[in-house]
Amino acid sequence: MKQWIILILSFVIVIASGLWEIKYLEDTSRYALTDINYSRNLIQNSNFDMAKEQVNDISNTWDNIKTVWSIFVDHEEIGSIEEGITTYKSYVELEASDEAIAAANELERIFKHVVDKQKLHVGNII
Repeated sequence: MKQWIILILSFVIVIASGLWEIKYLEDTSRYALTDINYSRNLIQNSNFDMAKEQVNDISNTWDNIKTVWSIFVDHEEIGSIEEGITTYKSYVELEASDEAIAAANELERIFKHVVDKQKLHVGNII
């Protein structure tokens, strides 16, 4: 009987921690995506001074969440996000609006892909 209780308790802990992980990734990616969308709108309105500040905010947000993300997410994905932020920052500093918007779209895609990849569904199990 004691073994069953330990087994069930372990199962509940694993499921609860998995749910917490997914919620954490969704919530923190939402912060980053909000910053990306705001900066993209600034670029579309040719407000590069504020966009540069906003890109720094994106970088700061990423620095704050990167440590925990590296526990749950594949390091190649972490590298892709960091590369995307660097590329985006470069285009914004050059004030190349078309390239910056494309980099913002790619960065948004990477964030969404990473969160979706961590979710529990049939496509991720098989």
